Amino acid sequence: MAELAQIGRLIADRYRLRALIGRGGMGTVWLAGDELLGRDVAVKRLRLPAELSAEERELSFERTRREAQSASRITHPHVVAVHDVVDDPDTGGPCLVMEYVESTNLAEVLRADERLPVEEVVHIGLGMVSALAAAHAAGVLHRDMKPGNVLLSPARPPATGRWGRVVLTDFGIARTNDSTTLTRTDELLGSVCYVAPERVRGLSVGPPSDLYGLGVTLYQALEGHLPIDRPGLMETAIAVTEEEPPVPQRAGPLGPLLMALLRKDPVSRPSAQEVRAELHALNGARHSPARTDRVTSRASGRVTPGGTPGRGHRAGARTALPDRAPVPARTAQPLPPEAPPPPEPVGAAVEGATGGAPARVPSTALVPVARGHRRRAARSRARRRALLWSVAVLGAALALFAGVRWLV
Repeated sequence: MAELAQIGRLIADRYRLRALIGRGGMGTVWLAGDELLGRDVAVKRLRLPAELSAEERELSFERTRREAQSASRITHPHVVAVHDVVDDPDTGGPCLVMEYVESTNLAEVLRADERLPVEEVVHIGLGMVSALAAAHAAGVLHRDMKPGNVLLSPARPPATGRWGRVVLTDFGIARTNDSTTLTRTDELLGSVCYVAPERVRGLSVGPPSDLYGLGVTLYQALEGHLPIDRPGLMETAIAVTEEEPPVPQRAGPLGPLLMALLRKDPVSRPSAQEVRAELHALNGARHSPARTDRVTSRASGRVTPGGTPGRGHRAGARTALPDRAPVPARTAQPLPPEAPPPPEPVGAAVEGATGGAPARVPSTALVPVARGHRRRAARSRARRRALLWSVAVLGAALALFAGVRWLV
């Protein structure tokens, strides 16, 4: 009831709350109107337990500021845009003003449908990995990949399928390359079922950790359950680090890619670029133009688009050549009458010594060259004649010497 009383409230003398559209463990998300620019926005407000200490409250405020800073570094259609950060009049902490995306989140879809077809999961995965690639290029790690942080907008004509835009949101525990972590040594942020094994072990993390969470999310969307899940937090954490996930049974051609994303060793997981290329290949011509230059992906051994090998390309990968049409058999044709020789050109193309483009040289410049060729040819003929005369004279002399010896 207290939340309903907030409807119509003006935040920062600019953003008027209209409806509650989301609720999480750390806050609420409201649809609001930007009265200055006349547009809809989403306002994220912190909701902190009263028993939190002053240090914990400040830590939560700093995480919200960090979310704004992290998301503002990424400009991409698959990442929710942050417009503003203002002070919340109730808590005194920061309040995020974000792009409003008319959507539902993937967690709600899975609660209703349990499992999604491969085509939908490939489409969702393409949006998620594109967002991750943009975030990683900006030096931002998301660190909380899960269905609740994936927004799905309904498809609009002429697009086909159920879902249109896919948006990655909630960078609240994200970390940038030039920032310090806000996580205490005894605290593991994020949902443990989606957390990469290296994070559970307390090791350094990087882009492969986000890709592990992507793999868990897509696995769950296809199979209807998590790859590794146990009743307790500690049991799940141990299983994530030590047990191999079962091979997916409903993933079809997407199965090898999912298993590659869920590898324990982060170095052996495919990169975001390789995952995107693999998903494009699975999605076919609907999302990627036809290409004839394809290379073998490290992710699952499939032939994927992209003539330039990515980070995981290894020597010896086979290049698939485009199919060629059969060459028709030729039939014997009568030879045409011999054509008269072409007239002498007024100029000739002479290639430069540096291997550059041929240059057109006037015919007058070729006259001395032609005369030199004729002189050399005449001298060559004279040498051949002299050689023949020498051989003949030597043969006659030998015959005469043999005849004299016979007479004696």
